[in-house]
Amino acid sequence: MKPGEGVARRLRKLLLLVPLAVAALAITFADAPRPAAALDGEETAVLDLINQHRAANGLGTLSINGTLNNAARWMSDDMANNNYFSHTDSQGRDPFVRLADFGYTYNTWKGENLAAGIDSAQEAFDLWKGSPGHNANMLNPNFTVIGIARSYGASSTFGWYWSTDFGGQDDYVPPPPPPAPTAAPAPPAVPVPPAATAPETPPPTPEPTIAPTAQPTDTPVPTKAPRWQDIATLARPWWDQLTVVSRDGSVLRSVSYLAERYMEGNRARLGQAGGSADQLILPEQLWPTTFS
Repeated sequence: MKPGEGVARRLRKLLLLVPLAVAALAITFADAPRPAAALDGEETAVLDLINQHRAANGLGTLSINGTLNNAARWMSDDMANNNYFSHTDSQGRDPFVRLADFGYTYNTWKGENLAAGIDSAQEAFDLWKGSPGHNANMLNPNFTVIGIARSYGASSTFGWYWSTDFGGQDDYVPPPPPPAPTAAPAPPAVPVPPAATAPETPPPTPEPTIAPTAQPTDTPVPTKAPRWQDIATLARPWWDQLTVVSRDGSVLRSVSYLAERYMEGNRARLGQAGGSADQLILPEQLWPTTFS
């Protein structure tokens, strides 16, 4: 029998079981998790018993968290080495200050169960399950991680000391930085269609100038000079009716004068009235004449 086990059996009914839990609303991030010491067989058995108990009550299982496990290991050793049993450690810290000092700084649900005087996993689990406060910690749906440790102090009052620390968030491992973005290839140049140009306007074709059509003009018909025979024929009907009086009494001169007057008068009449050559001028239009 190990030293202290007899004392533990005698004080079992007086064993101090201290449950403690706290809730917070926000979540923050801590440093990368620290490696935890490996669990021994009894510590592993406690984890199995608690997870079976949670599963039977429809809850998710807890996983070992390295930061919480280091804090639980230190607490069990401190109680065994300094021979005390309390949530306030030898440095005067409560569980929440102690957990933060170990790096568990998340603002989340936290709790702690302690036991002393027993060395087996089943005995520790049964004690916690039989205490409403301790059992509430094991069945708290907000807890997702746990740290478990036991320690033996040969000269301590209770010999064996158990610590279980609960948390609502596992340690955050920062993801590796994303790879440097690769420059996106430049989009292909969009061909620019040539600017539309208005078709050249041909110079206006001048309208053809219609040459005025010459209006035909009447071509004057030359008048033939009358022959003396014609004159005599035309003048004969009148000749017989008149007596020609000449200035010098010459019949020939009178006839010549008569013909001259006739031609001048006939030409003027034809030019003014558009008459024909067949029109006659009466003798009384040519000169003053005395008719018998």
